[in-house]
Amino acid sequence: MYEPYDYVATSNGVLGSFRAYMESGDIAFRPVYRASGASWTKLTPSAAAALPARRHLLLDRDCALARKEEVTLVIPWRSRAVGAPEASRSDHPPALRGLMSELRSRGVRVYLYGSRLLGRRSGGSDWDFVVEHRGDLAELLRSCRTRPGAFLGSPEISSIATSYEVNTIGSTSREDVLRLLRRSWCALRVDGAMIDFFLAGSEGSTIPDMQFRRLPLTTCEGVVEPSSGLSFSMPRQVRIRTSTKRVVNLRHVSWILCGLEQMAGSRVTLRDVLVHDTGDLWLSPWMSKLSFEA
Repeated sequence: MYEPYDYVATSNGVLGSFRAYMESGDIAFRPVYRASGASWTKLTPSAAAALPARRHLLLDRDCALARKEEVTLVIPWRSRAVGAPEASRSDHPPALRGLMSELRSRGVRVYLYGSRLLGRRSGGSDWDFVVEHRGDLAELLRSCRTRPGAFLGSPEISSIATSYEVNTIGSTSREDVLRLLRRSWCALRVDGAMIDFFLAGSEGSTIPDMQFRRLPLTTCEGVVEPSSGLSFSMPRQVRIRTSTKRVVNLRHVSWILCGLEQMAGSRVTLRDVLVHDTGDLWLSPWMSKLSFEA
């Protein structure tokens, strides 16, 4: 019914972005706005995490659960393809039109996302785009002749990484967080505005309703294998080949997996991951520890 990046609204007045389906029939979503009288209040990750709601062990801290019947679709993310003949010229900043045209000519699909897709723009708000591309997003943008503006510097990226640490409290080193983030997201600064690009894919999964006390923890060391499909904060699967030739599937709903996919061939060490089934591991930001070699 819903796809990753679709916006949904709950019956208790919360508007958010869809994340995953649960085996129990629940919908997992990330709260973005909350009804406040006749208007809507934008929620920070910490504010979303503080909302009274049911949570899940395998989801980021600011994700909430709701019954299917309590959720309705507001707008699908595929409704606003940037550069399409029927798209409005106001769908993206004038400075980016050349870049969007070049991406489209290469067969790369770009979609408007975020508050501007919802029509809830505010002064100084970022522009967000979802990019369907199989490959390195940063390399793709750098190769475009019509790319305006400049990529963010290290201090800006470090500041953004701090916001993600709200949701991933496992003992992953700061350096690894930054390296993973750079592989799953890319941003430009154009005319003083932030332009975000997120990798996306159509693949999804159903999150099992795990009871932590019933599941064992394990450590997995191995090499990430190339995999198809990319996503940002969406249900994903990454294959890891261990030194004993065993292949395990690592699952989660985090940008971490997108970054790992982009680092295919890198050796990783995963500690305290939940074992759901043979060859099926679930990386939880609540407890897992992650490190990898360049």
